[in-house]
Formats: sequence, C-alpha cells, structure tokens
Amino acid sequence: MQPFNHISHSLKKIGSPPITTEQKIQEQNSTTTTTIEYLTCTECNETKTIYHFHKRRQSSSGYRRECNSCRSSHRKFLRDNEGKREELQKEQKNACAICGRVDEANGKSLALDHDHKTKTIRGLLCMRCNTGIALLNEEPEVLNNAAQYLRNHATPTPMSEM
Repeated sequence: MQPFNHISHSLKKIGSPPITTEQKIQEQNSTTTTTIEYLTCTECNETKTIYHFHKRRQSSSGYRRECNSCRSSHRKFLRDNEGKREELQKEQKNACAICGRVDEANGKSLALDHDHKTKTIRGLLCMRCNTGIALLNEEPEVLNNAAQYLRNHATPTPMSEM
C-alpha cells in the first residue's frame, strides 16, 4: 500500500476529467514571468544591469535600490565619520535629536543622519525618526505640513484628565 493511499480519493476533483500532459505544458507556457534586467540606482540615478545591485528579498524587485558602488561609498562615508558619531553621542547624550528617546545601546543603534546630496552630517536619530523624515523626502515644507496636519487633527484632551 502506498503512503497516503487511504486519503488520495479526497484530493481528486469529482466529476472533472483528468488533465493531460499536453494541458499541463500549455498551462506552464501561458504563465508569464517578467525578468528584470536593468534597474535605476536611487543614489546616482544611473540605469545599470542587475549585476550591479545586491539582492534583497524584502524589495519588490528583489534587489537593493542603490547600486553596489553607491552603497560601498555610502558605507565608507559612515566609517570615515565614526569620530563625528562619537562626538554627537556625547553631545546628544545618546538620545535622538528629534524625539529625545535615549538609546539603550549607548548610541550604537542611532542613525547618523546626513544630507545625501551635500554629505553634511546633521545629527543622530532613532530609526523611527530617521525613517520618517526619509519617507517624507527630507523636505522641510512637507515635514511642516505633516506637523500642522497633526496639530489640526489632534484629539482634544478629555476634561477628566485636566
């Protein structure tokens, strides 16, 4: 007796004819998969083959947004400014420059925030604040609009808490 033979009857479609090998081949050929050959780097804006990008499973394309050379130069920039990071850790007392949350890992998990165009270092930010300003394209006017929006739509404090 083959394994699972006792339940194989429940797996078959009742009343449908068996699928032929030819039908299986047609189904496989009809499903199209798109392959990516080129990507545009978000840092240098150059279009390059996928071989210039590291793979990243979480990304929709399956690759990082920045090319290998831009990523490499960015990592070098961060390494070269390790002294500035330590200086900012002391100055900011291991706290985020925006929200003030203290980093329990003595500033090690704070991001070195910098202007990507001018490479000017601005300060150390927690991951939440760093991601927030990045998602709003680091545009002060958009950030001001977001702050004003939150002020306009703030939930009033209940009288019992006053």
